[in-house]
Amino acid sequence: MSRIDHIAELRAELAHCVLTKRERAEIEAELRSALLALAPSDDSAPEAACEAYAA
Repeated sequence: MSRIDHIAELRAELAHCVLTKRERAEIEAELRSALLALAPSDDSAPEAACEAYAA
């Protein structure tokens, strides 16, 4: 599975699945990690890149 597909799947789970608080937190953390992995490596502010891709 490509990174983009993985990110799309995580977003779909967050949007359409009934999750416990723990499950939601785990998926959000996994999504954040996947988004950071997709961000350019020379970015001085990876969190900003994460927010840009999250929209």
